[in-house]
Amino acid sequence: MTKHKLQVAACSLSFLIAAAAPALGGETEACIYKQYGPGVAMVLFEYTAKDGTSGFTFGSGFVVSKEGYIITSLHVLRPPKVDAVAEADIAQRKYRVRLGSYEASALSASLEYSDETNDLALLKIRQDERYTVLPIGSSTGFTVGDELTAAGFPSGDLDVPETSQISALNTYIGPLTPDPNNQPAPNGWWQTSLALNPGDSGGPVFGADGTVVGVSAAMRDDQAQLISFVVPIQKATPLLAQAGVVLQTEGACKKNDKDLQELQQKYDALKAETERNTGAIGTLGNTTFDLEHLLRDAVPGGAVMAFDLEQCPAGWGRFEPAVARRIVGAGEADGVDDRGANLSSYVLGQTGGAEATTLSVDQLPPHSFSISVVQDTSNNYFNGDYAMTKVVGTPPAPPNGTLIKSDTIGNGAPVSVRDPFVALTYCVKE
Repeated sequence: MTKHKLQVAACSLSFLIAAAAPALGGETEACIYKQYGPGVAMVLFEYTAKDGTSGFTFGSGFVVSKEGYIITSLHVLRPPKVDAVAEADIAQRKYRVRLGSYEASALSASLEYSDETNDLALLKIRQDERYTVLPIGSSTGFTVGDELTAAGFPSGDLDVPETSQISALNTYIGPLTPDPNNQPAPNGWWQTSLALNPGDSGGPVFGADGTVVGVSAAMRDDQAQLISFVVPIQKATPLLAQAGVVLQTEGACKKNDKDLQELQQKYDALKAETERNTGAIGTLGNTTFDLEHLLRDAVPGGAVMAFDLEQCPAGWGRFEPAVARRIVGAGEADGVDDRGANLSSYVLGQTGGAEATTLSVDQLPPHSFSISVVQDTSNNYFNGDYAMTKVVGTPPAPPNGTLIKSDTIGNGAPVSVRDPFVALTYCVKE
């Protein structure tokens, strides 16, 4: 294990750093896309060699802590073989990541730790409590036939190919030789039938329990079909421990999890028959449920809910971005409001607006003032010197351009634009 150490061995594989059509199949793939998509990263690497030549490549990764640590494959952070640039000849490196979408803002990253043996690296971006952290499971006990689901950025936006299986364990990485006594040592990677493509390297691979159990690594480049390789997540444990990462371990996308579905149904029924006091105990059939425990166990992590409580329930934290703010749906708007004006689009986590505003002249409705000059009984009028003068007979009209002033009114006080409201406590599931 090294810090800031770079290199990778070449072998008869294509490392997955460069195109596939997006595929999104059954319930597991849809759940992973929805729940964990914002935590999957497109990892971008740019370099400039000492001779002035430059290059660019990309792969995938995933967030493992709100401190901003991201796991990826080490070879994603190296020049591709086709560029024929030696690691020692690189003069400048630049790492960036885009979370959840290739259209997301690029965040600067630094390479903190690397593992040459297992082709793993740990990047670091700025800390943010809003990151979607992927749950890390255990890769021990897996065998041939166990189901896996991957996610990554092979071409354009996030791709979740169809769930597939482990096809071999403890595989060889490298060409075989005719001499049975001189074969490459197995490296403990899994051979799978996942439809991985260049660009998927470093992306998460999920097990049937909805947790990350591996890292996408490589595919065969010799015309073989559906032969890809995954690094078991246990091989990343020393890397994560070295960085002091505290892992999230509970997944929300369990395959065929009937128990979870039944629990959700019981929670929905209990919620309908209990009062607003979330500390109340309700009964369903012959079973007694604590609503607070159901909120902890049945609702997926990252969910945001409003409560009529001073404090959030156990297993929930206060959703600080919502304090004193109205919730607006994120996404691309394609409708109009009641006036026919286009609705605005918002990105996840965006904030804005004000409780009050001060109207400018341009915002006032069109209006005009009428001013009349009237002769009074004292035959006084405004002359060109702006003085009241006593005259005899009919006074002449005020000269053209005479300035007639009126008193200024108004003091520019802010105008409230807040609708009638009720304040609730917004909480996020931890």
